Amino acid sequence: SVRASVYTTLELWVQVAGASAGVLQGSPTHSELLLTHLLGDITPGAESVKLRAGQPSVSEMASLGGKPGPRRSKVLPADAGALSLQRKADLLANHDTCLLALKVLRGIVMTSGTLLKEEVHKRLHDLVLPLCVRLQQQQSSRCTSASELAGAANGQYASSLTRRALYRLLLALVLVPSPRWPPPLSCAVSIFSHGRRDRSLQVSSFCCEALTVCNSLLHPRVPSIS
Repeated sequence: SVRASVYTTLELWVQVAGASAGVLQGSPTHSELLLTHLLGDITPGAESVKLRAGQPSVSEMASLGGKPGPRRSKVLPADAGALSLQRKADLLANHDTCLLALKVLRGIVMTSGTLLKEEVHKRLHDLVLPLCVRLQQQQSSRCTSASELAGAANGQYASSLTRRALYRLLLALVLVPSPRWPPPLSCAVSIFSHGRRDRSLQVSSFCCEALTVCNSLLHPRVPSIS
């Protein structure tokens, strides 16, 4: 899609130019628009629910019809007026776009996190932290089969690639915080600790590494060399 191509170019631009790229640092209007799109693309989409009322067929309606006479009750088929609930969810909806948006956000935070406004960090914290917790809660529920797990992971996060990219973004927020907004270090320790139980080996291995980094920041073993 066009948006995926834009995110691919933006990711490369941030990697090459670094903080001098000025992404999310320039015009407030443009930065707000870009941030809104990025956050929207990493937010799990809601399932669409359709209610369909069953209607009797033409033959059934004809058989129910009769000559005018005393009012009598008409017995409809048991499922004629039943409501059917149809739940439509694409398990890998917007997977590529979500993955690229996570990579772009991580690149921006890693290269220019200290230059971003505290409001940007706050909005990222408000989305990333609850999202990680919610995905972990859904994975630890009664989902046993792969299809059930994919449905519980809310579409694009059914993939281990997007979950790992989400955790990488969280680690970036810990390592490169805003000077005016504290890093989510304590929350990240809890999230990475639970992330070690992820069903994907790639995700669980990264969470182990990230947890080691966070514990080193919380409890340095020896004083740093000055």
